[in-house]
Amino acid sequence: MNERKGFLLVLLSFLGFVMYLMMAPYLSYIAGAAILAFMLRKPYHFLRDRTGPNLSAGLLVTLSVFLAVVPVLGFSSALAEDASVLAGDIRNGSVDFGYVESLGTELLGTDFDLEGTASSTIRSVTQAPFSSFAGVVSIVASLSVGLPLMLFLEFYLIRDGSDLVEWVIEFSPLPEDTERELIHEVSLAMSAVLRGHILVAVAQGAVAGLGLLVFGIEAWAFWTFVMILLSVIPLVGSVLVWFPAAVYLSVSGNSQAGILLALYGFTVVTLTDNVLRPFLVEKGSDLSVALIVLGLFGGITLMGPIGIFIGPVILSLFRSVSNVFVENYEDL
Repeated sequence: MNERKGFLLVLLSFLGFVMYLMMAPYLSYIAGAAILAFMLRKPYHFLRDRTGPNLSAGLLVTLSVFLAVVPVLGFSSALAEDASVLAGDIRNGSVDFGYVESLGTELLGTDFDLEGTASSTIRSVTQAPFSSFAGVVSIVASLSVGLPLMLFLEFYLIRDGSDLVEWVIEFSPLPEDTERELIHEVSLAMSAVLRGHILVAVAQGAVAGLGLLVFGIEAWAFWTFVMILLSVIPLVGSVLVWFPAAVYLSVSGNSQAGILLALYGFTVVTLTDNVLRPFLVEKGSDLSVALIVLGLFGGITLMGPIGIFIGPVILSLFRSVSNVFVENYEDL
């Protein structure tokens, strides 16, 4: 490598690092825009030939605002409020963990402070950002800049996403057939994770959460979030929340609501999973469940609620890139 190439490489690395520092606070919004654009690519191709590229991309961005952005913001607000109330109830002693703590102490042979652990966990996750005026200002500033940025990027990624892919192919030093295979594998993996696992889990958790709301379960938004996480895991699902909730209603003097909630869960919630999963799961969706669950919780830890979508996608991308690398190692 001569001095000129070395200088350009150092300059490119420096500028790339600076660009990362500038974009780091908004990585979750950028990733959100990429995911929305990826999910809307087929509707865009359908509309583009009928209404033109700009109008079709604009219509799809508007549609995503009403079907994705506004519901997520509303649910996040309700989730924070419910979790805050639940943490307060735990601190005030309204929620009794005595029996569970005694059982845990007996089984583990050591003190089992479930009440303290639950209270601190919920408070740290939901109340820490709102604990000061500066924290609230920071959140509002991030949303006021991040959301317009996400919608702006979504528009251009929907409209010009294919051009971006072609640019990556031209810029990459890999053989073109390897690049095409990699893009195909990445697209297949992303579609499988988003449609076959994440969207099914969100739908099942939302339907189950609606049942909790209708039948009078407090903190329904918080438990809906928990059910979405559980619904990603096969053979676990939202039944771990709505069935105990039905039992709670029955033993607390509202047996009619408890029975109706149980019937709703065993019919409507179960039917949601049985109908949507075969319809949404595509070829190539045989991803490791452990990989998806690891990406789910890792994504939440790193990026917050948006990590539900981003975490599994990142790990699926890693798997796809690894597969292509191994299969084409000799040709590289």
